[in-house]
Amino acid sequence: MKQRPFYLKILVALGIGYFIASILTKNVFIVNSPRLRQNLGQYLLAQLTGVINNSGSFLANVVGGRKTPEQALGNVPLQQVAKGVYAKNGNGYSYTIIKENEVEWVVYKTILNGKQITIKIPKGQMPPP
Repeated sequence: MKQRPFYLKILVALGIGYFIASILTKNVFIVNSPRLRQNLGQYLLAQLTGVINNSGSFLANVVGGRKTPEQALGNVPLQQVAKGVYAKNGNGYSYTIIKENEVEWVVYKTILNGKQITIKIPKGQMPPP
């Protein structure tokens, strides 16, 4: 019965070795070739920094509660971008509103895959091919 934990240790070691080898082949070698990355240290540092930044922002969102762009930009006034299109941005957020009743539409009807479809395009723009 002592052999069972021994085999389990071997399986765990093989699994860990497989994951380490797969990570190294993706990060150390260039496009499945035997060539090593020239800037391996800088590359690994950038990858590690990206992971730390992503996990930090994830924790901040979980702890502080995730705000929608509408909530984060509550006191910023809307600016008109085009007729019927309004936007506001700041603090890494952007928010866009399209008021369809203010936009002048041109309606095109076409047949696609045997079905007739209707496309609405703002006036003055070319329809898609």
